[in-house]
Amino acid sequence: MKTSISILIIIFGFAIFAPLLTPYPVSGDTSPKMGEQLSNRHLAPSIKHPFGTDELGRDIFARTLYGARISLGVGLAARILAVIIGGLIGSIAGFYGGKTDFILSRLIEIFLAFPSLILAIGIGTALGSGLLTVIIAIVAVSWVDVAVLIRAVSAEISKRDFVMAARAIGEPESMILFKHVIPHCYAPLIVTFSFGIASAVMIEASLSFLGLGSSGNSVLGPSWGWMIYTAEAYLGVAPWAVFGPGLFLAMTVFGWNMLGDSLRDKFDVKAELR
Repeated sequence: MKTSISILIIIFGFAIFAPLLTPYPVSGDTSPKMGEQLSNRHLAPSIKHPFGTDELGRDIFARTLYGARISLGVGLAARILAVIIGGLIGSIAGFYGGKTDFILSRLIEIFLAFPSLILAIGIGTALGSGLLTVIIAIVAVSWVDVAVLIRAVSAEISKRDFVMAARAIGEPESMILFKHVIPHCYAPLIVTFSFGIASAVMIEASLSFLGLGSSGNSVLGPSWGWMIYTAEAYLGVAPWAVFGPGLFLAMTVFGWNMLGDSLRDKFDVKAELR
């Protein structure tokens, strides 16, 4: 767990303190010196430009650091919403059972019938490009795994003695759900939240790579997926342009997945389903 936390602290540190870690602006020089900047395009990695420069002479290291804000921000926001929506639907289905479970389970199966990335691309195409579209697309494809897990956990918890005792003394079903059942789902929720951020970051990068995410001209900076997309056209002359965003993307996904594995072992989530 220490390794994964260290990796994520480094990534978040780069994102938060980007203005202090690089002297270059995220969008390059917009002053009359723009011509001088263009003369620096496709420079190889050096001490001055650790990841080199792109097709417009902008420092790739600076853009990678600022891009972490979009990739991490979108991933966290989307996963929080997915956990809330999926956790609520799953807990209701597992706790009440019967017709409620049948209807919600069919809804879950409908979303499971579509490959997640294909569904995300379809939503992005229908709604148009932008960060809000990316968040909606990620939530739409990622709440399902949360719902499936929490449905199984809540169904098991609803059979425990303390829930039966609460029913015996006449507590309302809704109060039992929110007071006794959902709080006992925190361990699997934390684990699936961690795993899901890695998936959300990858989906965001995929949508941005396809032109459905954040534009490279955004005031917030480019996302890693967009940077890889624009660098693809110049692989013959500047193959290093994909190294920076690709490395940070891989480290982020690796860090969240490692943290998820550690949390799963720590909380022993499998025991929740026994």
